[in-house]
Amino acid sequence: MSEKHKILVLSDLNSATEAIVTNATNLARIINADVSLFCVKKATEVASKESQLSAMRSINQTFIATDNSLKTIINKVAIDDDDVHIKHNVAFGNLKENVSKQIAAVKPSVIVLGKSKSKTMSFLGDKLTAFILKEFDGTIMISSEDKTLAANDKLDIGFIDTIDLENNRIKEQLVAFSKKPIKLLQKSAASDSLNSKISNIEKVVLTQKSNTVASVNDYVSNSSLQLLFLNRNKNKTLEINSKVSSIAKNLNCSLLITNKV
Repeated sequence: MSEKHKILVLSDLNSATEAIVTNATNLARIINADVSLFCVKKATEVASKESQLSAMRSINQTFIATDNSLKTIINKVAIDDDDVHIKHNVAFGNLKENVSKQIAAVKPSVIVLGKSKSKTMSFLGDKLTAFILKEFDGTIMISSEDKTLAANDKLDIGFIDTIDLENNRIKEQLVAFSKKPIKLLQKSAASDSLNSKISNIEKVVLTQKSNTVASVNDYVSNSSLQLLFLNRNKNKTLEINSKVSSIAKNLNCSLLITNKV
């Protein structure tokens, strides 16, 4: 058996956390992975303008409450005799610094994030997503709250622009676990971006909107797609960052951004 993947879930423990952890855990069941759930909070948000003793007490109380909340979520999504092991960790301090340390410690194959719904969300907003895209070369999933990935049924998946399974075992595993035909979303019927390893592909020509993002979101919102793939290219980092931010905000399925190639 091949070595297990590692999935790192980043959360600020909001109302969507249970759905995000559920999707991450079901992804782990499909690709044979273990899950690390990491919650980091700014110390200033927990203990601002207080004495040192009061600040330490507030941080300790918040740590206990957060730790218990994470344990409750893990107990809800865990299954007896499951091969997926879920562990969790809580930290206080600089967000990006703590995330970088956690990535270095876990060495994940996949990082799972929630979607940003507000410009005021400092943790799971666009800035952190862009930071992860820049700093992490592996696979990233921006999890949907609306559609659950199910590990006991084939996934309905699609690709944007092109299908390429090279250098990505996770993508190969998910394609093998998918319903057929696989959807390939393209701007033009004349496009030819098929991978010879895959059969039974349905090309979907997107409606002619003012931009591709709107066309993608329109199609997905009226389909049963659960997971949409977007390929990354090291030479087009800024373009991909912009596309991810635009697509993920309104997409009602999970978005999987592949490793840099």
